[in-house]
Amino acid sequence: MSYKALAISLFIALIVGFGIGYTFVPTKILTKTVVVENTVEHKNTTTTTTKKPDGTETTVVVDKGTVETDKSTSKLKETDRGNLNWMVSGFYTRNLDSQSEILISINRRVFGEVYVGIIGSNKGFGGVGLSLRF
Repeated sequence: MSYKALAISLFIALIVGFGIGYTFVPTKILTKTVVVENTVEHKNTTTTTTKKPDGTETTVVVDKGTVETDKSTSKLKETDRGNLNWMVSGFYTRNLDSQSEILISINRRVFGEVYVGIIGSNKGFGGVGLSLRF
């Protein structure tokens, strides 16, 4: 096995190991508890004014209001792996005439889920690429 093939094999093993490690890394689980309390007050006030024969007035205020309280609790769980800023890909292709080629792609997130990167192969092929993650 030549040194070039050994270096490429080790690089591919590194990428595969990184991918497996990333898959099994624990994620952050965010738990939010939301408590909503609604209070509704119904006012029912009756005012009665009575005049007595001696000229005095008596005012009676009767409050028959009610207060209704509704309390609800909800829990929301979210998992968060953070933003992925880098993406590394490796490809091994084989033609029908038994010619093989190894491609490596390294991408960097520009904005949102849009990535820009470079592509290279063991046959001297190179280029730039645009990727969209969804």
